[in-house]
Amino acid sequence: MAAISPFVTAFATSLGQRLGTSVRVRRRPRRRNVEGDNLALTHHTRTTTIEVSADLGDEARLALIDLDVTRPELWGHHLRWNDEAAAWLPVPVTPRSDDAT
Repeated sequence: MAAISPFVTAFATSLGQRLGTSVRVRRRPRRRNVEGDNLALTHHTRTTTIEVSADLGDEARLALIDLDVTRPELWGHHLRWNDEAAAWLPVPVTPRSDDAT
């Protein structure tokens, strides 16, 4: 993930400047042996997780830098780049079988 590190730093700096407050950005390894990291952005009491990988395209990177993660439909969700929509979108939550009634 060394190739993505400068981008993560630039993203975190840009986000802090836009929000005018501190945002804690942590990198978390992705699960299930998937290459890449998740960025966990914590602002006040809410955390947004963003899937980032080394093969993330320029369009996705540029869109992420401009992304307003404070929008209610995004903040506090897990975001993934959607090529068809050319946007960062929340990953739909699917109920687990033990959650069904």
